[in-house]
Amino acid sequence: MILTQGRKRQIRETAEALGLRVQRLIRTRLAGLPLGQLTIGRWRELEPSEAARLRRTAGLDRGNHPQVTRPSAHEGG
Repeated sequence: MILTQGRKRQIRETAEALGLRVQRLIRTRLAGLPLGQLTIGRWRELEPSEAARLRRTAGLDRGNHPQVTRPSAHEGG
């Protein structure tokens, strides 16, 4: 079963309505971005094309958004 957008427990409730029981759920994408081999608590840098797609999806592709940067070591953060 593939769910592109949903609420908490929606897959389990849908399966139950069909007389099925969910044993395990695996999230393969988040906000349209493939998770790949990421495990719980891990993260990865976005590719420039992924960041651009995410900005377009969020409606931030009009050039009026600030550039997001990481704080330098002496700035804390």
